[in-house]
Amino acid sequence: MPIGSYTVTVTQSGFQTAVTNNVEVNVATERRVDAQFKTGQVSEKVEVAGDLLPQVETTSAELAER
Repeated sequence: MPIGSYTVTVTQSGFQTAVTNNVEVNVATERRVDAQFKTGQVSEKVEVAGDLLPQVETTSAELAER
C-alpha cells in the first residue's frame, strides 16, 4: 500500500458498519485497527392472516365443540 492516510470500513451482516478514519500507513511499519461492532438494526416482518383459522370465542369462558 502506498504511504498515506486511509479510512478503514468494516461491515458484517447484523451489525452497524464500523469506520475508522485517518489511519496512517508508513514505510516498514505495522498498523492495527481494532473495530468494535455494535448490534445493528435487524428487521424481520411476520405477517399473520387469520381468515383460514376457525373463529375463537373470546367473550365467554364456556367450552364447547362444534
